[in-house]
Amino acid sequence: ELGEAMMNLAKLYQAYNREKDIHIFLNEFLEKEKHHSYRVRSHMILVEANENMKKRNEVLEHLEEAGKLCDGNAI
Repeated sequence: ELGEAMMNLAKLYQAYNREKDIHIFLNEFLEKEKHHSYRVRSHMILVEANENMKKRNEVLEHLEEAGKLCDGNAI
């Protein structure tokens, strides 16, 4: 339920062009929920938000983290 709620909140923030605020709750979610199934989606939402704000270093960081989670050895 928590992961789905975070995704819905992120969609709401994106709808109102509040990308700069998405990182506040998604980073906290990622820190607290180390094994949640919505971690990859959270990183990808942060990739999109940071790309819209031209924060390319953070885009790369979140892409790398999402890649690690998708790697079969990370599970």
